[in-house]
Amino acid sequence: MPSRIVGRTHATTGGMQARVAGFFGFHDRAAAHRTKQAMGHGERHAATTSGWAKGTGQRIRGKGHSILGAITGSRRRQARGNAKNNMGQMRQNFNSRI
Repeated sequence: MPSRIVGRTHATTGGMQARVAGFFGFHDRAAAHRTKQAMGHGERHAATTSGWAKGTGQRIRGKGHSILGAITGSRRRQARGNAKNNMGQMRQNFNSRI
């Protein structure tokens, strides 16, 4: 499962290592570290996309429960659905920032 923290760590360390290796003239090592940096960025974007998709799923399920609660008159189910919808919205907002 992709992780935003691990991705950011790899991107940062790969970038620093590439700069140091390039400074000392080890261009083959610098290229390898740039690859590590790019993989870190990819993992971070994958984690963000995964979180966004999970938030969308939560919002859909929450909306469904809310509508069902409104139709059947169950305020408890409607409230749970609204809460789940809000949680999904927060997850989407969190994962929209990179």
